[in-house]
Amino acid sequence: MMGSVALNAQRIPIKVADLPKTLSDTISKQYEGYSIKEVTKVVENNVTTFELVIAKGSDQQTLIYDNSWKFLKKQESKTDIFKEPV
Repeated sequence: MMGSVALNAQRIPIKVADLPKTLSDTISKQYEGYSIKEVTKVVENNVTTFELVIAKGSDQQTLIYDNSWKFLKKQESKTDIFKEPV
């Protein structure tokens, strides 16, 4: 039997206030009008990343950073999929 691979990442909530100030300032400038809603430290296969959820009204995006707070990618939120057409 082959060894099992852990499929679940460890997700640890981080306080927004604990973010590096330079990162908070950069997000404020690059995403004007957005606020940081939540931060999660994700550890999977010995790799640590951070997911920052930012929001402006109903628009939500997730920004992914590495363990040195270097920007990796942006994911659009899929929370609006279930909204009724106007």
